[in-house]
Amino acid sequence: MKPTTLEGRNQIVLAQENVNEDVLSRLSHYVISKAMLTGIANGDCRYLDCFSATFFRCGQKSKKECPMKPVRRFLLLFVFSLGIVPLKVSATPSTALLRAYHEKLKAMNLPPGLEEIARQPEVIREVTLAPLFDQPFVCSEHPLGQMTTVGDALGTDCMVVGGVTKAGGFFQLFRGSGRNNKDWYGWHVGIHAPFDGTVTYVHVNPVTNRPGITGKSPAGMIVFRRDDGMMVVYAHVQDIRVKEGDQVKSGDVIAFGGNNGVARNPYIHVGAYQGLEPFQIRWDLAAMGAIPTLRSN
Repeated sequence: MKPTTLEGRNQIVLAQENVNEDVLSRLSHYVISKAMLTGIANGDCRYLDCFSATFFRCGQKSKKECPMKPVRRFLLLFVFSLGIVPLKVSATPSTALLRAYHEKLKAMNLPPGLEEIARQPEVIREVTLAPLFDQPFVCSEHPLGQMTTVGDALGTDCMVVGGVTKAGGFFQLFRGSGRNNKDWYGWHVGIHAPFDGTVTYVHVNPVTNRPGITGKSPAGMIVFRRDDGMMVVYAHVQDIRVKEGDQVKSGDVIAFGGNNGVARNPYIHVGAYQGLEPFQIRWDLAAMGAIPTLRSN
């Protein structure tokens, strides 16, 4: 094994020259950040795909299948706490890794550019999009460096909230236990186009996950293109109402909220990019103010 790294202050990429298809399910699984160390210490090797024999002896991705010895975990955490990285540092992934990764993308039939390694911008630019939902929603954003690929980097994961009535209450993501998809307020809620543009890619994932259990990528997704080259991807959608080549208007209902792909509950991932540059997403507050259900929130 010839280790290499990707550029990033708190990120380490462990890669093999002779990589195989199994470890290339998602390039982001190669990234170890300090935020992941807690999971690693508990024997969670999901983000490593168990290909580093240096520190791990594990099967796939569950704690049961990933019996990391306590001494091994302690040594790994100790090394990271000291800021010592026992790996060769390189600004780019190896040629073999890139070649194998591109072959994997080709096999997944993803559109050009999507899931390529994103360029980390020195200055983060923003794009303003039409409201994703016509119901109150919240989003969890991916900070710079957390995700490494185009469509993921600087993206945001959005969920509809409910639970508030005239009689009172407080915002919640789901009713009851949340163990069923229909418990979630975002389940099968209409999803709106981000701007006036063209649908350039559609993928249908027919498998619906149970809350708490992830499925397999790629998720159900739609990619949009604006005239200026801005691209936006929606992932984890279902009941898609558009096809490649369709022209859409900002705010059109183009799909419904789902739970498929690498997702544990109903939500929609939104990513924006031009070429290999990711953009931070902002929501059009004027457009939101024109929607009664959002204005009265």
